[in-house]
Amino acid sequence: MQFPVNIFPASSSINSQGSMTVDGIEITTIANSYGTPVMVYSAKDMISETTKFVEDFDRVFFSMKSAPIIGIAQLVNSAGAGCNVAGDGELQVALRAGINPQNILVHGNNKSEADIASALQAGVCRLVVEDEHECDRIERIAQDLGIEKVEVQLRVTPGVEAHTHEAIMTGAIDSKFGSAIEKGIARRVCDRIVGSQTLKLRGFHCHIGSQIFDTKPMAQAAKILAGFFVDLHKDYLAKGIEIDINEINVGGGFGIQYELQDDPPSTIEMARAVKSAVDQVCVANDLHHIEVWVEPGRAIVGRAGVSVYRVGSVKEIPGVRKYVAVDGGMSDNLRPAIYGAVHLAWVDGKSGIHQDGVFTIAGKHCEEGDKLANDASLPDNVDVDDLIVMASTGAYSFAMSSNYNMLTRPAVVLVDSSNENPVREIVRRETIDDILSRQHN
Repeated sequence: MQFPVNIFPASSSINSQGSMTVDGIEITTIANSYGTPVMVYSAKDMISETTKFVEDFDRVFFSMKSAPIIGIAQLVNSAGAGCNVAGDGELQVALRAGINPQNILVHGNNKSEADIASALQAGVCRLVVEDEHECDRIERIAQDLGIEKVEVQLRVTPGVEAHTHEAIMTGAIDSKFGSAIEKGIARRVCDRIVGSQTLKLRGFHCHIGSQIFDTKPMAQAAKILAGFFVDLHKDYLAKGIEIDINEINVGGGFGIQYELQDDPPSTIEMARAVKSAVDQVCVANDLHHIEVWVEPGRAIVGRAGVSVYRVGSVKEIPGVRKYVAVDGGMSDNLRPAIYGAVHLAWVDGKSGIHQDGVFTIAGKHCEEGDKLANDASLPDNVDVDDLIVMASTGAYSFAMSSNYNMLTRPAVVLVDSSNENPVREIVRRETIDDILSRQHN
């Protein structure tokens, strides 16, 4: 297998010694310095992808849930993106990264009173409202804090389904998120907001799913939101009610290439499709231009991050399967176990040279389902102490990591050749003492 340049970080390559590098730094050097497993991010890749979104959309908020890491939030913010956060924990990451609160958007279903209070006290740009109950909570908390106006977007479910895994498909009517347009629920919540002395409706929000490979579903969702605004505007105008809506937030879900056959649209292709859909509705109804906001996460960090493991054992069950066991697993990358996610693997110094074999890459947890890859194409001579680099693990691996079997979570390293210190640890490796410090006898 040739080095899959479209799947590993754009800044990665194989040097003359056959070693993989990220932005000029050898993976072997990083593994020897920081141990394994270790997550490695390319700053160059993340800045490049963020810049594309900033250039193509009206406003960009990095989806913090994909990689809630202070160093990454600072990096994408330097490239012009704000952050969207779900809950107070992610909000604190953004604030400690130095993000201006007016560049922070807060969403998430069933926000707690603490979540809402923290967001209001910080002075965030927008709260994304889910339903009428949340309107009640926000009003009450704002009153207690002496805050007169809270600008919000209403999250609606437009009835558009992205063709993706059902666990990450969120735009259908039957969803725990948002208020459905089709059932009249969204209109009822709009009336609740517009009639409020505290809440100010500034736009609509939706998120139809993740790993979207087609421009049509997101463009259709944007068109439905714009049409919903048109009907709302006309009805309120007839009643003498003025509303100031200028934002349609289509969320995230932009797909990336995990496998060789994947063919996601470019950022500019998605932007043109979505913005064109909104503009057509506005022009046809003689309305002002409506800004299109987005919340990319995976599209910024997914390809930019890789996970590096060290092989501990290799075994063959004749006529059945070959196994390679590594020193991590579902505690540092849960997605293969719960989504069937696929990550290409590269054996440093061997892949691309020797004949390929077919192996299952097994983690070290006490679960048969702890497999990082099934039927992975690896060199026949993969051996103990080899380094295996798994591609496109930058999104959700850190966010979903756990201490199952009391494993400590890995270090996270940022590679940035433009920095005086080109390799730096942005999350230190967890220790057993870190974990046990929360327990009491």
